[in-house]
Amino acid sequence: MDFDPERRKAAEQPSRFRSVTPEVLEWVKTRVLRPGALDGMNDEGRAVVLTIIETGARPSEICNLTEQVIKLDASVPHILIEPRLAPDDPREIKTTTSVRTVPLIGLALAAMTKFPTACPLRLTSSSGKTICSQLPNTKSIRSAIPSRTG
Repeated sequence: MDFDPERRKAAEQPSRFRSVTPEVLEWVKTRVLRPGALDGMNDEGRAVVLTIIETGARPSEICNLTEQVIKLDASVPHILIEPRLAPDDPREIKTTTSVRTVPLIGLALAAMTKFPTACPLRLTSSSGKTICSQLPNTKSIRSAIPSRTG
């Protein structure tokens, strides 16, 4: 038997992952996925929000996608979340476990198919701001979602 003390120690720690409660699911359905909820956004902004929802990727990860990491022609279309070493456009990743391949299905696949050369978040809107900078930050999103009960 292969015994890895570090892996065992990590497995014994309380999980950082929260299960999704029925209240949170209802909030997403009624606030984000209801018909017309995203009508105030342009196509690029909607594509970003839907990609985040479908993939579970962090907004900053979707925000920094480039044409090189959007793999629509693969047998399983996917995006690569990985560091970028380009001197003119470097990108760090939050943790080593955050480096991953994320399959594209459903709305995320449709969004990336519509914007295949670069993530819309990297584009600028007519106001000159990046679309990413106009999205609510994680803390404001979390404060709007119902908290766990019990």
